[in-house]
Amino acid sequence: MRLQQVLSVFGIRSRLIILVTGVVLPLLALLIVGAIDDRRLAIERATDDVRATARLVAERQSQVFDDAVVLLSTLSALAELDAAGSAECGGLVARAADRNKQFMTIGVVDRSGDIVCHSRLDKRVRFTDVELLAQALGARPGDTMIGRLVIGRVSGRPTIAVATPTSRDGATVDGMLFASIDLSALSDLADKSDQGGALSVSVIDARDGKVVAGSGALRRLINTSIEGHPLLTALVAARYEGTAEVRGLDGVDEIVGFAPVRIQGLSRPVIVVGAPLDAVLRDAAAIAAKRLAIALFVALVALLAAWFLGYWTLARPIRLLTGVAEQIGAGDLTARTRIGAFQPAEIRVLGATLNETAERLLAAKHRLQSLADEDGLTGLANRRRFDAEMKAACAQAERDGGSLSTLLIDVDHFKSFNDNFGHLAGDDALRRIGAAIRACANRPGDVAARYGGEEFAVILPNTGADGAASVAARILSSVRDLRIAHGGAPGGVATVSIGSASSSPTRRGALTPEMFVRTADEALYAAKAGGRNQHAFGQGPGLALVPRAEGA
Repeated sequence: MRLQQVLSVFGIRSRLIILVTGVVLPLLALLIVGAIDDRRLAIERATDDVRATARLVAERQSQVFDDAVVLLSTLSALAELDAAGSAECGGLVARAADRNKQFMTIGVVDRSGDIVCHSRLDKRVRFTDVELLAQALGARPGDTMIGRLVIGRVSGRPTIAVATPTSRDGATVDGMLFASIDLSALSDLADKSDQGGALSVSVIDARDGKVVAGSGALRRLINTSIEGHPLLTALVAARYEGTAEVRGLDGVDEIVGFAPVRIQGLSRPVIVVGAPLDAVLRDAAAIAAKRLAIALFVALVALLAAWFLGYWTLARPIRLLTGVAEQIGAGDLTARTRIGAFQPAEIRVLGATLNETAERLLAAKHRLQSLADEDGLTGLANRRRFDAEMKAACAQAERDGGSLSTLLIDVDHFKSFNDNFGHLAGDDALRRIGAAIRACANRPGDVAARYGGEEFAVILPNTGADGAASVAARILSSVRDLRIAHGGAPGGVATVSIGSASSSPTRRGALTPEMFVRTADEALYAAKAGGRNQHAFGQGPGLALVPRAEGA
């Protein structure tokens, strides 16, 4: 307890002085005999370096595959792209390949193994990687995987394909969408990471022992098996991540680091970064000599710098970062920190990372909110958001004593429309009708939603029966004006039927969403029974009893 009380009076700067002094004094003694330990230290530093570099390169290489996953996920969601090989499919993948130069080809394969549409082919050919196709056909929609290194049938070059199953109904797999990655791009990334030739960088498939990519002279080994090589044995023993001292692919002893690429399937790409052992030890000798010469000078500078810079480079920015982190942790995702340019790089990176994390969390929150609340077809609010908004509107109307109206809208004879024109035309009709409804219910606070199937719903806060009738009339007119051809409808165009429920400030009893929906649904049924293409008022318990207007 006494020691803790003594230490509690020391701030960060004082503790830095104590720390530097405690480190420097033993260091001066250790430097005298430290030369004999330089080899171990150099190897440890090189080990850390190759491990960190391997992880960094793995992250960069993973980004290539991540880009492919994002592209395939985006393309697979498009209705025009399926294993049936629609007319639009070829143009779609060709445009995608043109905008994403890192992929040599993009295509779709049906269950039989034929490429039905392709970014560079205009006729059907067999897909080369049959194992990848079999794995895709056995996977679920949304899964992604990579194949083995193969020689592309179209490009004639070593490639690896990234694939995802295709499905028309979102559940049954009917084929495979793939993007082939140019392995020269992976080798180019390796070249950029080899520190000017000081390191060797390669990508090895741990499943079949083939070299997938390499920097410099290692490019000549691409598609070569290294089965039985000490490097592959060490890689497997390290379980694809770690370090080892082993003979490298270029025949010299190296300190190597391993790191796996995120995506895997028939292939398991692993990054291998090697540093020549001779060069590491040669650098260690030079470092030892320099260390002896500058040790005293560094000790003096460190003591002075710790005192003057301790506050500005550690205490103050740490306090700022801690405060912002606490705000973010408390839910304030708008909190940001500003770290001066003179601060240490680690502090600046930490501050930037903290700000970036907050930005990503905020963006993710918005994206999730949008996905959770929006109907994917029409862009209107979905059923989940409608239920939440309806509950809030009831509470607001009950609290303020204001009016509230709800419209339920059903597209007339929609089943026969789908039967005659197909589901794609039906989807387009729903989108256009949804846009017309949103244009008619466009006040702040109004909520237009897709209630389900061909049904829509509108919440009209501070709106009584007359206002609801006015909005309903505009919707009826706007939908008719769309002139969506519908041979199964009496007038030859698509129409809607509307049922409404309204409360008034004079009503008694609690308002509930169920009350509005039930009443509006009964009115909708009455409107359809009365001949469709019209609006009917609902008369439910606790709601305004409004007589139905002539012609409404």
